[in-house]
Amino acid sequence: MKTMRDRQRQPVILGLADRIAAGIRQESAEAKDVFLKRLGSMYDVLTGERLPAAVSASLPSWKALQHAVESAGLSARSFAAMAASGQRLQAIAKTAEELAEEARAASFDFGGETPEGRAQAAKLEQAALAGDRQAMFQLGVMFYTANGVDKDEVVSYQWIRRAAELGKPEAQNCVGTFLRNAIGCALNKEEAAAWFQKAADAMDPEAQYNLAEMLFDGEITQDEERAVPLFEASAQQGIALAQYRLGIALRLGQGAERDMRRGTDWVRLAAEQGCLEALREYGRWQYNGDGVPRDIAGAAKSFQRAAEQGDAWSQYNLGLMLNFGDEGVPQDETKAQYWFRQAAAQGLVEAQAQCSGQPLLQAKRE
Repeated sequence: MKTMRDRQRQPVILGLADRIAAGIRQESAEAKDVFLKRLGSMYDVLTGERLPAAVSASLPSWKALQHAVESAGLSARSFAAMAASGQRLQAIAKTAEELAEEARAASFDFGGETPEGRAQAAKLEQAALAGDRQAMFQLGVMFYTANGVDKDEVVSYQWIRRAAELGKPEAQNCVGTFLRNAIGCALNKEEAAAWFQKAADAMDPEAQYNLAEMLFDGEITQDEERAVPLFEASAQQGIALAQYRLGIALRLGQGAERDMRRGTDWVRLAAEQGCLEALREYGRWQYNGDGVPRDIAGAAKSFQRAAEQGDAWSQYNLGLMLNFGDEGVPQDETKAQYWFRQAAAQGLVEAQAQCSGQPLLQAKRE
């Protein structure tokens, strides 16, 4: 079974949990459209009076801005990261329902019905009706990902739930994700947690993380002490976000005894896996010498890896380092302005204030 958070693997089922529960992190043909819609909303705000006068006066037309984005040569993964993350202006903050709809719109989609898909679905349905839980699960995957059949979240939920009821851990984790996000069914956080618990008991690392997140963040009755061992169980199986959340909890002494060394080590492991949140935080620690040796060049590398995934604060931090120059980081105002504009386009006011009088996104990456 492909895991939902391993970015080197193809998103089979938990395209849905990866994008809905953790953000749009896989490549998706629709991610660019989602990002452009979000950028368009930001542009409507930016053309008002929220920017410094020099920046506001230099804003390009929406058509020019859209062309600059589309011609920048960004990868689908970059669009996916930008579609899911980044600071948003308060004026365009979206409701949970709107964000869920965006996530669904950007879900992995193989393109819909084909003759081969119909034949495969019929074969799987025959096996599923005979009680084959793997066939039930695969059929649900087909309907969620529109892999040879038309996308149908309700039918997907129904088949995957049947597999879950027969004890398949991956399906139990999926059902929890459906219920947690009202995908193909009514929203039910408590039932979602119960399904995550079933899968976590079977040592499913993604379910362990999902349940820990709900407990730690108070989506259900908050219980940090119960959440931390779940984060650790998931982290030990290689889930980068679990490693990050565990590390932060240990450094802060939340839900467990404070342990700076272990906490730092877990966040470092998550950063090595490319976890955006861990890269941002570890870069800050490297810059300040907070629990790790001070390493300015290393901080710049961490910020750049996160910036390339679309993280606005890392883009801003990297821009500052390049703008003024630092130990092991040569000054480069052109690159600095590029990163300031990337962050500014996501609504980060601090970055907007650093932009020079050139049009947004005009600077080219060397």
